[in-house]
Amino acid sequence: MKRFGFVFGDSWREAGIIAKIAIIWFYFGFISSPTNMVMNILNIQKMRLYIQSITLILRVIAIYLGYALFNSYIVSIILFVIVGVFQSIFTIIYVYFKLIENRK
Repeated sequence: MKRFGFVFGDSWREAGIIAKIAIIWFYFGFISSPTNMVMNILNIQKMRLYIQSITLILRVIAIYLGYALFNSYIVSIILFVIVGVFQSIFTIIYVYFKLIENRK
């Protein structure tokens, strides 16, 4: 990312690339953060535990595969972010349907 290199120097250019990749994950984490409280309100913490456990396993696998198969920490970060984005999307959809179910 050119701005990182301009502001912090050329040695920080790779940090800009990582920030550009991670911003997608941060965005989805931000928009899905209210679902954590809703899961507490709906008393579905057990499902939250399952989601977080599966996410942890998938993130470890993503980091390992990115480095083992592609020998690249950038690919590992991309896979890590993909897992986080899918986890956020799944959680939002799950909570949405639980809210509809409780509304009836």
